[in-house]
Amino acid sequence: MLNETRPLLLVICSDENRLAALRASLRSAGFLSASGRSVEAAISLLSQVRVDGCVVADPVEPLDAHRLHDRLEQYNTGCPKLCILDFHPEPTSGWLGCDGDGLIARLYECFDL
Repeated sequence: MLNETRPLLLVICSDENRLAALRASLRSAGFLSASGRSVEAAISLLSQVRVDGCVVADPVEPLDAHRLHDRLEQYNTGCPKLCILDFHPEPTSGWLGCDGDGLIARLYECFDL
């Protein structure tokens, strides 16, 4: 983890209001966030910022989820990759699923906080 006290998470969400609420929730729980409105934007951002984990809060095609997973692994092997089950009832291989209400607890678990 780059910042021992505040992990930096890449958040993918195309809905402006949902993204703002999610980022506020993460911030109040002690996480920093960078965001992309699409998988392509997120992948582009990874070349500029090294993140400690990723949260997908949008429906994503399996191929895009695999591409994002592989890119995250290139930059930070083994980092937590979570998808919110409201949008991914069956998470793609390599991704952990969690419901929106359990996201913060799951992140605490992933980062041993």
